[in-house]
Amino acid sequence: MLYISIALIFISLTVGCEEQAAGRLQNDQTTSSAKSEKPTPDSPVNKDSANGSKTVETDTPPDANSAEVVLYFSDAQSESLVSEKRQVSLAGGQPQAVVNELIAGPNGAGSHATIPSGTRLITIEISDNVAKVDFSAELIDNHTGGSSGEQMTVYSVVNSLTESSAIDSVRFLVEGNQIDTIAGHMDLSQPIKRRE
Repeated sequence: MLYISIALIFISLTVGCEEQAAGRLQNDQTTSSAKSEKPTPDSPVNKDSANGSKTVETDTPPDANSAEVVLYFSDAQSESLVSEKRQVSLAGGQPQAVVNELIAGPNGAGSHATIPSGTRLITIEISDNVAKVDFSAELIDNHTGGSSGEQMTVYSVVNSLTESSAIDSVRFLVEGNQIDTIAGHMDLSQPIKRRE
């Protein structure tokens, strides 16, 4: 009988110790996983100074519907082109976005618009590395004229579009018709290539 009592006490002590050890192990694992969820010293953390809370920042993936493009505008003297990088939406396609941004005008100081006010892009088509760009009548009707001004208009469009490897030259159209000139100084009867 004495042996049975001692065996029962030994068994209950053994089971109790195992339960305590299992409980400690579970607590250690919970603490360890909680620690691993906290930001490391290398992770970007913002501290809210008002309440001491922390926010972990994540890198947002780049928008697949936008791209950085290089646009060319005129300098103040209409002597050379000035480049401007801009993030644009590609919803209607990159060539359309580029021309529409040229129409919108420059953001940078010292750069001047090259597309006459009121001008709209009607269509743009690319075939055999030639972009056929169809503008509204304001491209001619509202142009200020002058050989330098005409060159700035033409080459701002050509150089901006030929930043794309898919385009080598640009043909100008107005209201669906091929034009020979904008202001009477440049021959636009053939596609125009990039000028550096």
